[in-house]
Amino acid sequence: MAGYSSPEPASGGLRRQIWGAFVVLIVAGAVFTLPDPAKEEFAAVLRNSALAPFIGLNSVILDARARAIETEALRGVADSLTAELLGRRTLEEENRRLRDLLLLSERTGPHWLPAEALRPGTQGSESILLLDVGADDGIRERAPVVTREGLAGVVRIRRDGQAVAMDWTHPEFAAAAMSEDGLTDGIVEVARGAFREEDRLTFKGTPFNTVLDSGTLIVTSGRGGVFPRGIPIGHVDRVIAVEGRFERNYQVTPIVDPSSATLVLVELESGSGADALRDVTSAWPVGERMRADVRARMIPLWQDSVRVLRDSLDRALGRAPAGGGGP
Repeated sequence: MAGYSSPEPASGGLRRQIWGAFVVLIVAGAVFTLPDPAKEEFAAVLRNSALAPFIGLNSVILDARARAIETEALRGVADSLTAELLGRRTLEEENRRLRDLLLLSERTGPHWLPAEALRPGTQGSESILLLDVGADDGIRERAPVVTREGLAGVVRIRRDGQAVAMDWTHPEFAAAAMSEDGLTDGIVEVARGAFREEDRLTFKGTPFNTVLDSGTLIVTSGRGGVFPRGIPIGHVDRVIAVEGRFERNYQVTPIVDPSSATLVLVELESGSGADALRDVTSAWPVGERMRADVRARMIPLWQDSVRVLRDSLDRALGRAPAGGGGP
């Protein structure tokens, strides 16, 4: 076994440091007395030998710092572009909804008033819409609330300057309805799901001897005088029940997403009389009776079709297409 040896006294290490510093000072003084060409040659040798690792490490640190600064700048640019893109998408969506409401207002006529719909945001009011129009604007109770897609809900309470409506997910919602061809009548009621995304409608009380195909459009029938005839409600999904041999019940996928019902039209009291025009089928042409998300996916296809048609007309007229291609 090796014998125990005490550690070297601290004074020995201190003496080595002093001698090392003394040697460095002597070398520095000697180099300082050299002529300039010799100094440069000595410095070059020192950089390429003893100082090479330290110089390389310093270069790596400087490069890493520069990349970090550049990355941070790029991240800032990316965040700004993302924020601008999101803001532009929001603005485009608002403009699209405004255009949709303007188009629908032109089709429905003067007996409908545009309104902004807001959610109360309180517990238990998930199916409630607050409208910024009221009794002093001519809004009536039980007036239909519609969007570009179709029936969104119905007014429950009206006050001066404000009205409270319920959308189709409300447990008390019901509407007299029929198939698009008018041959099958029934009542549409809500079927609440475990989650709001699972809420559907039920088309109840239809004759047993008529069978509706999947995809059949269900619209308001105008019976009962609450809703005009022809407002789209939804599409038949499947048969969910057969009551003996008397009636069939169908599950209906609603055409309006209640969460997107922010700009709506509300029927005025003057439009609900017996002498008023109560058939609004023409306000929703056949080719446009679809959910908002489906129409949004189809817009690029429509734009491409219009572009192709325009280019074809330009070629037929001997002009260069708008895209810059030759005839």
